[in-house]
Amino acid sequence: MDSLRRKPAPRRLPPLPQNKAILQNQSHQKSSSGSFSYSFSLPPQNPPIIPRTKIPRNKNKFPSIKKILSTVFLLLLLALCIGTSLIFWRIHKVSQNTFTQKPEKGIISETTQYLLGGSKDDRKPLRGEADGRINILLLGKAGKDYPGQNLTDTIIVASIDTKERKTALLSLPRDLYTRIPNTNTSTKLNAFYLYGQNDSDPFGVVRSAIEDITGLPIHYTVALDYDGFVRIIEALGGVNVTVERDFYDPAFPGPNYSYETFEIKKGFHTLDGATALKYVRERHNDPMGDFGRSARQQQVIQAIKNKAFTLETFLNPFTVYTLLGTIEANIRTDFSPEDIASILTLIQNVDTQNVSTYVVDAWRPDSLLRVSHIALENGQNMFVLIPRTGTYQEIREVASGIFSQDEQRARVQKIQEESPHVLLINTTGNPQLIENVRALLSDLGFENVTTAEPVDTAPLARTYVRKTSENAKPYSLDEVMKKIPASLSGESLDDLIPKKIPEDTDFTVLLGNDIIQNYLWEKGTVEDYLKESE
Repeated sequence: MDSLRRKPAPRRLPPLPQNKAILQNQSHQKSSSGSFSYSFSLPPQNPPIIPRTKIPRNKNKFPSIKKILSTVFLLLLLALCIGTSLIFWRIHKVSQNTFTQKPEKGIISETTQYLLGGSKDDRKPLRGEADGRINILLLGKAGKDYPGQNLTDTIIVASIDTKERKTALLSLPRDLYTRIPNTNTSTKLNAFYLYGQNDSDPFGVVRSAIEDITGLPIHYTVALDYDGFVRIIEALGGVNVTVERDFYDPAFPGPNYSYETFEIKKGFHTLDGATALKYVRERHNDPMGDFGRSARQQQVIQAIKNKAFTLETFLNPFTVYTLLGTIEANIRTDFSPEDIASILTLIQNVDTQNVSTYVVDAWRPDSLLRVSHIALENGQNMFVLIPRTGTYQEIREVASGIFSQDEQRARVQKIQEESPHVLLINTTGNPQLIENVRALLSDLGFENVTTAEPVDTAPLARTYVRKTSENAKPYSLDEVMKKIPASLSGESLDDLIPKKIPEDTDFTVLLGNDIIQNYLWEKGTVEDYLKESE
């Protein structure tokens, strides 16, 4: 019966743990009833590892700030590398197409030295710097697509006083009639740059002429055309100018021999490139004609300088790149790249805000030039400008003392205070000579000038001045000797002076043959000159 009893069902055990560490420590025991029991012992130091549920990443979550900054930095670094490469490439192109003198060390190395802030001792000394004055001839020419593309309507000598750290601008008119160096031919000054274009030194002819006129050594020359002028101002974002009067010109000359209307009102303006070009070229509607235009050219040059030499300009790579492109395409100069780096370093310590300016003109009684005319082969007259004394002495005095014009004004005041009486005696018999000399003295501020017939004698070869009065008037005497010009004479010429002359005569000037050529120019009027210039 016992064998027929039902055997108890086997006891179900719980599922075995899946942790390997636990399985390795399990033991099996067999009970008395024949069934198995399990016991488990956990590792004493390692707790059971509970698997983590993997949370899916949110694809729309923004990247971290660190990654954003890293990306921005890399992009900026890439842009800087590309921009620097383009700028240095442009600098290389400038060195090939702009400078008549090739770099000694290489334009890239010189520019890098300047940008890294080389000290004064590191830079190349500039011509004229050791003498205390650097003179730079600035020429503005029309350029292609304009009439007279190589005629220079802007002629300015820019000077830097390297000791006093001052700057000055001296403007010469384009119609100044002068001799072409090393020839017997004379023409207007604005054609001299054209004459030198076939020479190895394209600036040689005009540079020699300016040196003769001003008495200054010209150390460097820069020529800029109309399109380059426009592009420079556009790259700078315009220039700030105060216009002194209204202008309206319905026949302003444009490119390709066209005409257009130019109008601008009196007051403060920020001029774009095209408007600024018209402003510095306009002369038809200016009562001062070419002389007024010269003054406006100086005004805009100072405005460009104020805008260009700012930290904002140098830190803007787009502006720098555009300016370099303009330099390459529209500027020619005998500066070397090393000189450019040096002058940019030098000019940082120069006062460029207070600039001394002077326009050599002919429209006032005390102007240094006079209007004359030259007979042409077709029977017409060409109006030109010539020195009122027949020499460049007065222009040279202005050029030499342009940084201290107060001295010249004080000199004029002293002459007026001395109020001299000058007697003119013409030994040449040429009536035009004595009239022109008398007119000159009147323009110089000599109000008491009389004439007398000479004692019968042969013409003097030279012109002399004799002090008739013991009362010394040094400023007036020096002015007469310089401007006529004349040499001081002793008693040897007393026999040529009439016995009866005004008692208050201070100086007697005996005119000789040596100055005839200086004063035999045909007279013209400013009105005639301005009318022809229209």
